Amino acid sequence: MSLLMARGLSAWHGDTHVLRGIDLGVEAGETVALLGENGAGKSSLLLALAGHLRCEGALHLNGQDIAPAPAHRRARLGLGFCPGGRRVFTGMTGADNLAVAARTTAARARAAAIYALFPELERRQHSPAWQLSGGEQQMLALGRALMGEPRLLLLDEPFLGLAPDAEARLQQGLQAIRLSGVSILLADQDRERAESLCNRSIIIHQGQMLL
Repeated sequence: MSLLMARGLSAWHGDTHVLRGIDLGVEAGETVALLGENGAGKSSLLLALAGHLRCEGALHLNGQDIAPAPAHRRARLGLGFCPGGRRVFTGMTGADNLAVAARTTAARARAAAIYALFPELERRQHSPAWQLSGGEQQMLALGRALMGEPRLLLLDEPFLGLAPDAEARLQQGLQAIRLSGVSILLADQDRERAESLCNRSIIIHQGQMLL
């Protein structure tokens, strides 16, 4: 049984039909690249899976029907979402950004695990997020998604706008996340980079799957 299974998934931004008949599966422990040009529907698909778009179709996580579930319920069931644009709370410290995403009383232990993954964040944990570099903000956004202990991480264009050294550091972190057993669905426009990180790739074009 797939960890995530979507069948005939369609979605809308308001009245605009952005996804049509998506069939998608992600296995436990698998990392899948979601490829496509800008505007192809990659972000819309991740938003739909996370519960942020109006959808129709079948959607199951670990065998459980999550199609009717709101975003916060999907997160509690093990679906983590790191949206594009490094959407951290800029007026809050790095530590507080992580704390607000905690779902359990084990938040301190989760934060410690994220600091072990990204020591840069531990060193800057008391700094307001707006003072962090672009790479550090992306690490923080990823760490916040990991605070919920997801089984599947939806990751939208995490390398966009990063300097080469920050990109390399983030790739290193993603490899460690893979090895920990977390499944990943990674949206990216750079096919070579994405496929170097992933077990396989799928292509989306004009809101439909090509492969």
